[in-house]
Amino acid sequence: MSRFSKDKIKVLLSNFGGKGMGMIASILVVRILSTEDFAEWSYYKSFLAFLLPLSGLGMDQVFLRYSYIKEVDKEELKKQTFSLAVFTGVFSTLLATFVIYWVRPGDYVNTLLLLLVLLQLTTVQFNLFQKFYFRIVNDFARYSQVVFLSSVFTGLALIIGALIGIEVMALLVALCFIIYYLFSSVRMSFSFSSIKTISMERLKYGVSIGVGGLFNKSIYVFDIIYIGNILNNQELLAGYKVASLLPFNLILFTGAILTVDFGDFVNFKRKDIINYLISYWKKVLLLLVPVGIVIFLFGELIVKLLFGSRYEEYGELMFFYFMLVALIVLLRQPVGKMLTALGYATYNSVVTVAQAIMLGALFILPFELSATQLIMYFACTVLLLSSIQFIKLLRL
Repeated sequence: MSRFSKDKIKVLLSNFGGKGMGMIASILVVRILSTEDFAEWSYYKSFLAFLLPLSGLGMDQVFLRYSYIKEVDKEELKKQTFSLAVFTGVFSTLLATFVIYWVRPGDYVNTLLLLLVLLQLTTVQFNLFQKFYFRIVNDFARYSQVVFLSSVFTGLALIIGALIGIEVMALLVALCFIIYYLFSSVRMSFSFSSIKTISMERLKYGVSIGVGGLFNKSIYVFDIIYIGNILNNQELLAGYKVASLLPFNLILFTGAILTVDFGDFVNFKRKDIINYLISYWKKVLLLLVPVGIVIFLFGELIVKLLFGSRYEEYGELMFFYFMLVALIVLLRQPVGKMLTALGYATYNSVVTVAQAIMLGALFILPFELSATQLIMYFACTVLLLSSIQFIKLLRL
């Protein structure tokens, strides 16, 4: 077996192991926390996921991309990008806390929890730069170690924290990235003066990546924000989040596969694209079909066994969310990754902006959607825009 193949296996196993740990931790957290606490935690986490791509101005991506240019001083680039990412992370944490404090529903009053959740906008930068450093030096064994162990640290922080109190849980999760960093051999230098030296070209690249990532996240967070702000129903928000937990992990698993194969996409021709998609769909359908059947037949039982009887009624909603996930996994993810690898990142950015606009329109509609209708609206949006991307891909 070649070293490249071994590296791919290591990355896949670390991703799968990490996601598995995350899933176990999520199940236990749901069972430990009250419905109200879990709803408020999920609401704030949705903003965290939405803002994260832009919180560091995309400097992690600048570090990754420009480090592969031979004449670049990698150590200086690392110091520049890391310093700016941490600085803007702190600013993002404070600004986001202030804004969300004023726009959150009246039922969500735990401001300390809000601040501690958004603290991750700063602390996660340590984890991101660690992972990308090992990718840059082609040390995939260490990269896989960071991916897996940081997931273990986070999972343990969630479980232990939930047993003590939700604020402690949020604090431990935020700090675990720094704690893991302190035990690592990689050190990042912070310097205010180095922030001023980063070129405008790199700054623009990072911001463009960050903005694109922010719009891209809309498909995963606007539903939670809609239920929280428009429907203003804590119990529904908690139940909806529970219903989405298992299906959502399918996105994470298949995303790991596509990340590993990303380098192969760069040189794909039309025939290669078709052959890969057919192979990918066959493999993924072997997973999706049985999972879908099990969720359809036993959704309520699964929810009751894993998350408790208080969420049992949301088993049917889990199947509808699974259908949305199936569309994302089969079409949106592989097509989007291929277009980016083939140099059409700008085209993808336009599509993600269109996606954010279409989903954002929900907040100005003169009527309210039920949770099921909300999922169907998201699914139709994904199908429409992914089909446009698919046609573009086949015309290359």
